Amino acid sequence: MNISRPSRNVQVSVIIPTLNRGHLIGHTLRSLHTQTLPNWEVIVVDDGSIDRTSEIMEKWSQQDDRIHYFKRQDVALLGTPPGAPACRNLGTTLATGTYIIYVDSDDVLAQNALEKRVACMEQNLGLDFAIFPCILFREYPGDLRTLFNQDTQDNDLDRFLSLDAPWQTMGPIWRKTSIQNIGLWDESLTSLQDFELNIRAITSGLCYQRFPDPDCFWRVSHRDSISFKSSHDPNAIFKHSYLLRKLQILLQDAGALMGDRHLRLVGLYLHFIDALLRLNSSEAALMMWRQCYHKRLINESLYRDGCRYIKIIKIIPIQSIKTLIRRLLRQYFQWSWSTPLLMPKWSKTIMKTPLPPEISIPNVVYCQLVPAVTNPNDSTHNLGPSQRR
Repeated sequence: MNISRPSRNVQVSVIIPTLNRGHLIGHTLRSLHTQTLPNWEVIVVDDGSIDRTSEIMEKWSQQDDRIHYFKRQDVALLGTPPGAPACRNLGTTLATGTYIIYVDSDDVLAQNALEKRVACMEQNLGLDFAIFPCILFREYPGDLRTLFNQDTQDNDLDRFLSLDAPWQTMGPIWRKTSIQNIGLWDESLTSLQDFELNIRAITSGLCYQRFPDPDCFWRVSHRDSISFKSSHDPNAIFKHSYLLRKLQILLQDAGALMGDRHLRLVGLYLHFIDALLRLNSSEAALMMWRQCYHKRLINESLYRDGCRYIKIIKIIPIQSIKTLIRRLLRQYFQWSWSTPLLMPKWSKTIMKTPLPPEISIPNVVYCQLVPAVTNPNDSTHNLGPSQRR
């Protein structure tokens, strides 16, 4: 495949991995085609779609030469695994912009998002990345007044380790050299790749700042995602053993595995162990708990308590009783271990934080799955707060 592209002064590259999203990716591209900032490029990397994605992308790239379409198998090195991380890494390698934004192929950006983000980075040259809030939507931007998560005064690293991700994947704009310096996306992970990347960015000492105004929309209704499927696959959950080992090394190398933070890491082990027990995979759960012990994150007494917990759940045959016993044992261990950090729960604020009433839904162009000859500034396509439909 010819990967040469027209030469221009590209300020920001938007990287979009996709797989069988031909029915949705047009919304994403339309929101980019009508950006107020002119000097951008979009790099769509297809992970092997068998729907109409290729046909739709050819039409978009013909209409706007800032939109580029690549098939992973045509541009990847031999042995490159499938998956969104590999597609994002390929896109980053092909990118010519100073800045990088990662967007999924069913999400959209506000009309001034690129202009605003680039301006913030240009005005703050010491930043490695900047973060912007994200609004959820189902059918069209503005149909929900809900933020991805709330901003708090809590330590961001601790929030990630407590399953309370402060921002969503498309929230940051990255300085390309900065994300290259920390090693891009981990292609061996089938889920929680953004979780790992953000923890790596923080422990590597990258400088970042949050900005208050939402400028992007994350679709919540069409999530036939790998992450959801992985959460119901014992083999995929057990593979998180690698992620947990890597997190421990990252924290140790950064001198960040101190205070109660090792308990948060143990809590992640127990979270995945509990997921395995719900799927009746007690042997895998025991192997993961042994890893936690051999990595010297817990003492022998705590290790034995955990083993008893796993074995008790294993021998209970009835699922409803097993669920009740698991809940009671969790409460007992939380009391006996004297810390709630060992039994983390998914965040109570992710996807449940109302957008403050004083904040308006930003303008976004959201229509036309297949491009047509139109005026990109046509206000009839503007779904701002007074024109949503």
